[in-house]
Amino acid sequence: MAQLRSRLVAAVSHELRTPLTAIVGYAELLEAHWGKLTDAVRLERVHRIVGVAHRQQRLVEELLLLSQLEVGALIPKVEPVRVRGLIERAADELLASYGDQRIDCDGLDDLCALADPDRTVQIVVNMLDNAAKYSPEGSPIRVHWTHEGAWAIVRVLDCGTGIAEAGREHLFTPFGRVPGSTARSGHAGTGLGLYLGRNLAQAMAGDLELESTGSTGSVFRLLLPMAT
Repeated sequence: MAQLRSRLVAAVSHELRTPLTAIVGYAELLEAHWGKLTDAVRLERVHRIVGVAHRQQRLVEELLLLSQLEVGALIPKVEPVRVRGLIERAADELLASYGDQRIDCDGLDDLCALADPDRTVQIVVNMLDNAAKYSPEGSPIRVHWTHEGAWAIVRVLDCGTGIAEAGREHLFTPFGRVPGSTARSGHAGTGLGLYLGRNLAQAMAGDLELESTGSTGSVFRLLLPMAT
């Protein structure tokens, strides 16, 4: 536990400092040169501040979830929920941090799952963030949802270089990072996303897993009980 807390402090101190530095820098630039900047430049700087603030917000939410898991206080509020709406919410949230990211979504319009809406959005955001971080900039992410048996299934497909077999054991561990992997600049994260995502899914009687991986990309799969 002491080692876990030490890694938490190290990760959080870096991940909090980086977005805060960016927010302060962009805000000071606006304050000092507001009258000299065009409306387009002002809007672009504000957009950057919003994106970095969303990243910081996700970090705080991850830390709150981690603390809830540690004390067994995580109790999802499960209800029938339309999957398409959750995917759209998650995609919008990710685009606040990756404004240039292309996300292709397709699936069954009437598919419903038994899930906590907010927690499910958090899981999908983490899946999308993971895909964006480890895919070449400009490449698309595909999200597809369907049902198989009694399960509602959401798949996120990236265009990364695949995950080496030796590193797969690290994927769903706290602060887990695959040795040798390189995240997109400015989006390293804490290494908690997939770990928290799996725990959230299992708390809703589902699961989160790596379905396949190879040189053309990886597929992560979220399973949730289907609502009828």
